[in-house]
Amino acid sequence: PEGRPQRVVWWARLSPDLPWNDAGFVHRLQDLLDTFRRKIQDPILALPIRWDFTAESPFMVFEPISGKSLWEVLQAGRDQILPMSIDQALSFTHQLLMALQTLHELTFQGQPAFHGALSSTQVFVTYEGRLHLVYGGVPQALLGRGYVPTSMQQALVPYLAPEQRDGTPGSQVADVYAASLLLSLIHI
Repeated sequence: PEGRPQRVVWWARLSPDLPWNDAGFVHRLQDLLDTFRRKIQDPILALPIRWDFTAESPFMVFEPISGKSLWEVLQAGRDQILPMSIDQALSFTHQLLMALQTLHELTFQGQPAFHGALSSTQVFVTYEGRLHLVYGGVPQALLGRGYVPTSMQQALVPYLAPEQRDGTPGSQVADVYAASLLLSLIHI
């Protein structure tokens, strides 16, 4: 009312080079997000609460997570020469693998679920030390299209499994590969 915000949310603008004009892809992504919102009750996986893939600039809206991305946490530790304690590193390792397990136990249209875009900017650490994995479903929805858009590959290149670098949208195996790279950063 009177121009005051009613709610704070995260607004994620989606890459324009995704196949937004492909009704099959858009329907698959909407169906995946609706399905996973019904199936996933664990707050460790942050799913979008709203989206519009028909807008001029397609977007997703997420509940905000009070904390920082894992990338920001690791960068702050490097800048301050303050390494993460072994207890924190083990806790983060456990939480990340549990989040992936929660996701990997699901199926969508008969296919095993996967993240496909796991990176240090998709993992958030709350101020209480809990991890949250942001999941938008785009790589899963791209499955069967035979390619990953260049913009996604460029943003994720340090974490992509070799088969993803060749254009495969992802898999559970690729998620484990990306998680091992993330965990190696935590344990350094």
